Amino acid sequence: MKFLNYFLVLLSTGVVSVYSQESSLTPGSNAFLEKPHIDNPFSLETLEKKAEHLRNDLKDEALLLESKSSAPDSGFTTNLFNKVQLGALVVVSNNEGFAIGFIGKLRDRIFFITNVHVLGMMKEARFTTMDGVAVPVGSKVFVSKRRDLVIIPIKWSGPVLEISPSLSSDGVTIGQNITVVSKLGRKQVINRIKGDIRGIGPDQLEVSAKFWPGDSGCPILHDKLGSVVGIVSHVRRGNLNVNRSSEDSELENTRWFGYRLDGEMEWEQTSFNELHTQADIYNRFEGRFASMWAITRRLVFDSKIFPNMYVHESLIGLYKPLIKDFDWNQGFSFPRNQELLRSFLSAMISEAEKDMKETEESLWVGFYRQLFEEMKEDHEALKESIRFFSDLRL
Repeated sequence: MKFLNYFLVLLSTGVVSVYSQESSLTPGSNAFLEKPHIDNPFSLETLEKKAEHLRNDLKDEALLLESKSSAPDSGFTTNLFNKVQLGALVVVSNNEGFAIGFIGKLRDRIFFITNVHVLGMMKEARFTTMDGVAVPVGSKVFVSKRRDLVIIPIKWSGPVLEISPSLSSDGVTIGQNITVVSKLGRKQVINRIKGDIRGIGPDQLEVSAKFWPGDSGCPILHDKLGSVVGIVSHVRRGNLNVNRSSEDSELENTRWFGYRLDGEMEWEQTSFNELHTQADIYNRFEGRFASMWAITRRLVFDSKIFPNMYVHESLIGLYKPLIKDFDWNQGFSFPRNQELLRSFLSAMISEAEKDMKETEESLWVGFYRQLFEEMKEDHEALKESIRFFSDLRL
């Protein structure tokens, strides 16, 4: 319970004074300042960090584009990239954006393949290859119970990417070279990102290829085998290094992960509509948690009220009375302000408890359920932290 432990230790030792207007901690001096231990790569960014992370994304993209264009090429990777049939790469698009998937063969059947979190967000999606051919996607959707992976059987006579049936049997090991066939930034242009395998787990691969977070769904190709060994899934960002001593200094604590496409996998059949509903349920739960966590952090460390422009839209009605009636000139010690805060924090705990109950009852897709289970401890710690702050200050 990292969230609660940092909260209690810092307050009890006096490292952080919640009575002051500014936190005495310097940025980066404690992990609590970044986020509780949600190791969830698909979570909404802490709301107060959105603007900062957007700027960092733009910087990262500039570095990535530079590395893609300037890094030395052995020639072999170029040949591999040129052999990849663009007709097997699929653009998944709607009026809000686009993502990538591909057509591959698993156990002698042809599927359209992408991430659960990609397809879950793409309502009313269109499926078109990079050659401009419409992909005849059916209504049967299969989602992995443990992996960020969704497959849809299709009838297809066009180009197909070969998928490694077994990384172990194919001799795939750490240190071997791979290539991510990616989209170039936010454009529908295909590019290659070179790297090697840094780690192999039962479900995931860690690679050194510095793909952009928007590359979810792109295939990870093994240079020697020429086959797909994984699918791009997520980036886990560490603290950015402000010392620009090298071109990769800002990315040195960032890690890049994909999911394996081999081994035994359990599948659940669903529909597009149900998958979108499940994604909405989980994303709402997570977005509300991020908002409540940011509000609590702001109160604890800065003794300030979080700007309502960053509060989850479903919490605005709860938040408006506090913003409207709070006397900013009196501070937290003013009786009326304490009454307002006490009422607001009590209501926020009730909302958190309702979120847990409703999400528990309605979420069944294995991948989203797994993310939900991983967040339970932090959700309970959030409520305990709110109670602790209320008892200490109010």
